[in-house]
Amino acid sequence: MIRRSLLIALMLFAYVSIFQCTDDNATTEESTTDIETAPITITEGDGEPEFLYRITDGKLTIVEVLNTGSTLVIPSSIDGNQVYELKNQLFTHNQNLVHVTLPSGLQQIGVGAFLCCSSLLDISIPSGIKGLPQALFSGCTSLESVYLPYGLERIHSLAFANCTSLESIYIPASVTYIAEDAFSGCSGMTIYLQASSVTIRDEEAGIEEGFDAGWNAGNQVVLGASR
Repeated sequence: MIRRSLLIALMLFAYVSIFQCTDDNATTEESTTDIETAPITITEGDGEPEFLYRITDGKLTIVEVLNTGSTLVIPSSIDGNQVYELKNQLFTHNQNLVHVTLPSGLQQIGVGAFLCCSSLLDISIPSGIKGLPQALFSGCTSLESVYLPYGLERIHSLAFANCTSLESIYIPASVTYIAEDAFSGCSGMTIYLQASSVTIRDEEAGIEEGFDAGWNAGNQVVLGASR
């Protein structure tokens, strides 16, 4: 048990070191699909947002967005290709974004895609997204509203870390895993669970599925809530 606690502490330290909100740590990581070998194409903006993208195995991944402004609508398709994925750290440290609309057909969002977007106020996750990756909204200190769809299954480490303006969040019953540090740095918030009970993972007891212990970071939890 002590060894497992030490391992978790070391992993948390590593995550915090990588995903803290400083420009010195804004790294570029590989996306969840192998997009680095595909050529980059850019849309013509004329002052509007310009999307740089790659297509691999028929799947379009947005790798950079220019001229975002404060309100951004990501299109459902570009040049006839459905937008499948947003690359890791796509908008990291973007201080302009206030409102973002994600396309309904989006299937994957990269690690830290909205890391340290300190002006972001609200966002809705599309129904095709099954997991919120590490540090997705970490450091989004103005974030007040997040819509999570039924069908979402996993919320990973630091997904909402230090979202200090997020007073409440509704989590659908389809979510079967929440990392112990998913809400790290959040305090005074209320977490509404559609599920009427919570299973806590305990590998020593043979319980491998469920939420990590301490997943709510000490925040109030309401079970059996309706949206």
